[in-house]
Amino acid sequence: MLPRIGARLPGGPQARGTRGRERSSHPGLTAGSMYFLLRLIVFFYMWGIFTAQEEEERTEEVKIEVLHRPENCSKTSKKGDLLNAHYDGFLAKDGSKFYCSRTQNEGHPKWFVLGVGQVIKGLDIAMMEMCPGEKRKVIIPPSLAYGKKGYDRSLPEKGI
Repeated sequence: MLPRIGARLPGGPQARGTRGRERSSHPGLTAGSMYFLLRLIVFFYMWGIFTAQEEEERTEEVKIEVLHRPENCSKTSKKGDLLNAHYDGFLAKDGSKFYCSRTQNEGHPKWFVLGVGQVIKGLDIAMMEMCPGEKRKVIIPPSLAYGKKGYDRSLPEKGI
C-alpha cells in the first residue's frame, strides 16, 4: 500500500528537525555549514595569495652600516623600547634630503616606540639592537618605507 500524498515519511526531509532542508549523507553537515566551510576555504586561499605577494615584496632587506659603536654597550634596543633619535632621510636616486629631525619639532629628537609601527617598517628594523650613542647609515628599500605610492610630492613612487 502506498502512503497518501503529503504524509510524512520516516527519514524524509522533515525528519529529525531538518524542517524541509535537504539532509546531507554526512550526519550533522547541513547546507549552512557547507556554505560556511566553502567561505572559510576561499578566505584562506585569498589570504595565502596576499601574504605571498607581501613576502615577495619583502625580499629586499634593510642595509645597515655601523658608523660608530660606543665601546661600553651594556644594553641594546629591542621591540617595545621607547627611543629618541635624530635622523636624516635622503632619496636614493639623487641624494636629496627629504627629512631632517633637527629641523623638525624645534630641533628635538623624534620619540617613538620601537617595533610597533610608529615609524616606517625599515626604520623599526634598522634601529633594533642599537647601543645608546651608536650611529648607523641605513638604506631602506621602498617596500619597507612608503611603498609604491610614495608619501607626498617630496617622496615619489619608490623614492627611498
